[in-house]
Amino acid sequence: MRTVLVLALGLLAGAPALAQLKKTLHQTFEVPDSTAFLVFGLFEGDSYTIQPWAGNNIMTESQVSVYSSTQPVFDHLVENGRYRFEAREGRDTFGLFSHDLKRLAIRAAGMQAFEEVEVRIFIPDSFRKIGDRVYSRPKPEAAEVAVGKAPPVRKKLARESGEVSQELKESLQAAPDSLEIEPAPLPPADTTNAGEPAKKERRKRGG
Repeated sequence: MRTVLVLALGLLAGAPALAQLKKTLHQTFEVPDSTAFLVFGLFEGDSYTIQPWAGNNIMTESQVSVYSSTQPVFDHLVENGRYRFEAREGRDTFGLFSHDLKRLAIRAAGMQAFEEVEVRIFIPDSFRKIGDRVYSRPKPEAAEVAVGKAPPVRKKLARESGEVSQELKESLQAAPDSLEIEPAPLPPADTTNAGEPAKKERRKRGG
């Protein structure tokens, strides 16, 4: 019996250690100010939750659990981007996609391993859901006048006020009530031959 027990322990020591391995992964992505739409392309085998938050960026938090695997295999999966996300930017669209959309099965020490991935994606709270994994941000509107308050009144210019300056009033008071027009002087008459007709008449009469 003692010989059998020692042999069994030796076999266990030589076999790779299979265990449940866990890790939490974080990534942060900057969202451009020009972004009006967020689009997500995610691996269907994972569990996702999209939550709004007060930040201006997108942050992903992935809780990864792998069962019946070894540490070297698990580290290899993480380092090769199996659970990583990638950003793709358009003119007014920001997309977040799983790096590995077609994952191969995991085997460790000749055994099938299993994985569970739960992801929380935090997006700016200015975005609203409009479709399946599609979010939009409304365009900023022009500032509106507060309710109950009149719009600001523009100060009138001097020419718009309707008020007459004191200097203009005094000039109007000094002016006469009526305007007299004098006839233009006639040019002097030509008296060179003015007496000729009278002299001829006196000659006819014998004067």
